[in-house]
Amino acid sequence: MHPAAQSQLRFYKSFSLRNGIQDTRFVCDYSRKSNSLQSLPKLAAILKELKRKKVGKVCIDDVARLLKVCELMSRVGFLEELREYGAQLYSLKHGKSLDEFSGAMLTALVRDPEKSKLPGQQLRSKDTQAARRSSSEVRSRNALRHAQPLLDLRRELGASSGRATLKEIADEATVRGLKTSKGINWTPQNVARALKLADINAGDF
Repeated sequence: MHPAAQSQLRFYKSFSLRNGIQDTRFVCDYSRKSNSLQSLPKLAAILKELKRKKVGKVCIDDVARLLKVCELMSRVGFLEELREYGAQLYSLKHGKSLDEFSGAMLTALVRDPEKSKLPGQQLRSKDTQAARRSSSEVRSRNALRHAQPLLDLRRELGASSGRATLKEIADEATVRGLKTSKGINWTPQNVARALKLADINAGDF
């Protein structure tokens, strides 16, 4: 499943759990350009069914999603077509059905649907940020783990020579087969960075 669809599905599931909704169906409908409900046959069929039965709603993360891929000159007509099913079309972002939208909200849907940031996009952004934080934390822990032997080496060399230089530490690390977190030999430059990181996080060892 496409990452965008996965994000939307997680968003819908979260909404259902928070609101105690149990009887749900997840239906995908897609059109590169939608100027009317004819472009979205699955959505059209479900809306007609719900209106006939007078029960249930189609929940979409943001109803503006439908207008974003609609040509400007067709938006008013498409919105009027959607408003025929206003009671059946619920926008999760706005927390209300389309028939509850104010005039200003309807105008915004026609004029600037592209400016509406979808909840699913916000969720994907949070997922991306969390993944980046997790990746950064893993790299930091890995770097600290490889820096620990350098601390021991600095103390050992310093005990015999008084003060070990960065080159001496790098050379001895190479002799002993010690590698950086990237699997390369130590140099005075990366030894300096590693020792600085290790000194800052000394309490974590």
